Amino acid sequence: MDSVRLNPLGRPGWDDLLLSNPGSTFFHMTRWAKVLRDTYGYTPAFFARLDVGRLEALLPVMDVRSPITGKRGVSIPFTDDSSPIVSGVSPFFLEICPS
Repeated sequence: MDSVRLNPLGRPGWDDLLLSNPGSTFFHMTRWAKVLRDTYGYTPAFFARLDVGRLEALLPVMDVRSPITGKRGVSIPFTDDSSPIVSGVSPFFLEICPS
């Protein structure tokens, strides 16, 4: 299993990979990331755990930069649902958010 930071806009087949996971929504897909990039200038920085071409976990984040609030990661702004995706019990979040 590999934990990676990725930009779904530069990853062919990202939406197909998402559709194989029942926890995915429209807001995890490249179309929404493209809207946020094109409209607000945000950069997708998704944290994912992949296992043999299968999505095990996903924490979708946008890199947001502002002269007022600075640089920060925001979990998919302007959405109704941007929950992380986790398949089963995964140490994924312990790796990216150690206590």
